[in-house]
Amino acid sequence: MAKKLCIICGKWYDPHPRTAKTQKTCSDPDCRRERKLRADKAWLEKNPGWTACRRIKTRQWNQGYPAYWRRYRAEHPEYRERECLRKKRYRVLCAAKQDAIRQNPVGYLREVRRLCPKTAAKQDAIGQQVDGVLDYLTIRACAAKQDDMAPAQAG
Repeated sequence: MAKKLCIICGKWYDPHPRTAKTQKTCSDPDCRRERKLRADKAWLEKNPGWTACRRIKTRQWNQGYPAYWRRYRAEHPEYRERECLRKKRYRVLCAAKQDAIRQNPVGYLREVRRLCPKTAAKQDAIGQQVDGVLDYLTIRACAAKQDDMAPAQAG
């Protein structure tokens, strides 16, 4: 079997004999995960209404079975523990992000502004407002630092 080039990492690999015609990545879990993420993203771009339709169907089903999740969590304590840990990790990540924002809010806003695409007039107007806030915060931060460095006056 001929070697193939992985579309993610760019390394040569020997494809699996059963899937050689369609295999796109090497067997590295990171490459496989990245390819799956790309494929899922591409599928969602081709099917933009799927998420909204799925949400409607899920809500309708939940109305027909109102106690399902309560009963499921009671019958599956490992699921409840796994979800508890997942939520804790998520809260820690959110708190870390908030800490980063509090430490350098001006830098954080500059980074957000840099990432804003310029594709529509409305977004340009929002970008101008963000620029105004950034200018205000930068001036305020500089003034605060100068005040902090001023020698104390004897009174």
